[in-house]
Amino acid sequence: MIAKAPEALVRRALLSAKPYVSEACVVVAPGDPLLKIKLPLPGRIVAAKWVGYAKTRNLAIELAEKQGTDWILMLDADDIFKAGGKMPALSSDVDAYRIPVFPFPSSLAPLTSTPRSAFSFPRPHLIRARAGWEFRGVVHEALYGKEKKEYKTVDWDGLVYLSGPANATRETFLEHARLLREELASPSSTFPPPTRSQFYLAQSLRDAGEHSEALMEYVKRGNMMGGVGEENMWAWLEAGELAWRLNFPWECVESFFKYAETWGPTRAEPNHRLAKLYRAWGKEERAREEEAKRVKKSKPEGAIFVDHSAYSLP
Repeated sequence: MIAKAPEALVRRALLSAKPYVSEACVVVAPGDPLLKIKLPLPGRIVAAKWVGYAKTRNLAIELAEKQGTDWILMLDADDIFKAGGKMPALSSDVDAYRIPVFPFPSSLAPLTSTPRSAFSFPRPHLIRARAGWEFRGVVHEALYGKEKKEYKTVDWDGLVYLSGPANATRETFLEHARLLREELASPSSTFPPPTRSQFYLAQSLRDAGEHSEALMEYVKRGNMMGGVGEENMWAWLEAGELAWRLNFPWECVESFFKYAETWGPTRAEPNHRLAKLYRAWGKEERAREEEAKRVKKSKPEGAIFVDHSAYSLP
């Protein structure tokens, strides 16, 4: 864990992970009050200069590896593992496990037509030690392997819940946006790709409440080629949600959702949003047509984001 949060949050996260780990390694900045606390499980707190999210997280991995562990469970101060879960059986053929994360509703998130708690996304929380892993990126850092790695996404019984982020403010998200703009202006490597940084720039502006600016950045990402196509779909979905919130003409919102359907023809989320839009627009017949498409589609496996409400029965 790398921690820049109050003691109560760090303690809560570690206590929730206690059934799954034998030893903790917490990295904090020099002089941080956390250096004086007693951990709720065996382990140590290490002071290290803050050198950005990715590099500091990589230091935490190195320290955990020196403790002799075979597997590393990554968590942040705003992560909570559900009580009563069971660790998945670890395979010698897998180098990292992605675990579904369900965000708690945030007061900073826009009031979209779908509750944020209905979403989930897989995150590589469990990684094999000494397998050449490193994090890259200024924020929303991504796990990178110098050699080909075997991932597996598991529906772990002890799901991770992300609570906010718990220590975030509007200023935090604006700072994330600034860092991502700098990364886009002067990319230092091919990973993470600029398409990913562009997507999370839009996300950061949305979470900061800068909806008009976020809309423009989502449209920019939706029009970019390369990268992960699913990001294009989600960029158009989010653009549609923001355009709806900002009282854009119905036809504009509709076009954004239809662009999303073009990028995700097998996904139910675009049809789900279109059905809601048509109902609000008073076009019930067209809403029923979209619902008929939606119910025929299956929930994807290993997707970046999933809106579970789009795959539920009417």
